[in-house]
Amino acid sequence: MIISANDQGQFQLSEYGHGEQRPYNFSLLDQALNRQQLDLKELITNGGGLQLHYAPPLLTYWKVERPNDDAIYIDATNGDTLPTGVLNALDRDSQQATKRIKSIRSISVQAVVITPEDSPQVSSLSVDSMDLQPLFDPADNLLWITSKALSISGVKTLNQQWKEHKKIVFSADQQNVLYSGPLPVSGYQIWRDDRGTVQKQYVAIGGNTSVRRFVPLQTLLRDGHFYAVKP
Repeated sequence: MIISANDQGQFQLSEYGHGEQRPYNFSLLDQALNRQQLDLKELITNGGGLQLHYAPPLLTYWKVERPNDDAIYIDATNGDTLPTGVLNALDRDSQQATKRIKSIRSISVQAVVITPEDSPQVSSLSVDSMDLQPLFDPADNLLWITSKALSISGVKTLNQQWKEHKKIVFSADQQNVLYSGPLPVSGYQIWRDDRGTVQKQYVAIGGNTSVRRFVPLQTLLRDGHFYAVKP
């Protein structure tokens, strides 16, 4: 699970994963460094460094600091080298956000609900079983790029689209660098309160060559679109 703070300083579960893979893959890091003809031990000995970073909504990456040269940014989930200009801007934004957050308090796994009588009571959240879909590589059939974005408002309409099209891709378009995408839509999970009321819908993206990551559906709807893979 990755918990982050929003612009109001409130904590939120921004994503969680499913599977044996991790969002920070050391094997892929070694491969990426080899392609750049860099040795990590030698790099650090000579005054360089390696930093682990996370940029909302979904980008996990390494910042490789080289002595007397520009830093290199590597996507931690797939080993791809990331565009320096975009990541330099993210670094600056991250530093500014860190200054705004003065303290971090412990997070309870329970939520406090205020009743109409203003008497607080504790309400726990329950999670439905995961609904998982078969994995695939969006690059195997690029015809989805030419299709019209699907109309998705919740997991109910997402299920309807799965029944009709079988395979669905999520693309954040110009922000795909922040998602390591485009990625296959590979499932969903619903969080409910103690009354059974839906509180949050998380949709899984990825899982074919990287970890399957569950992200709030509203985050995906805000940043991108869903596309059907044409047969």
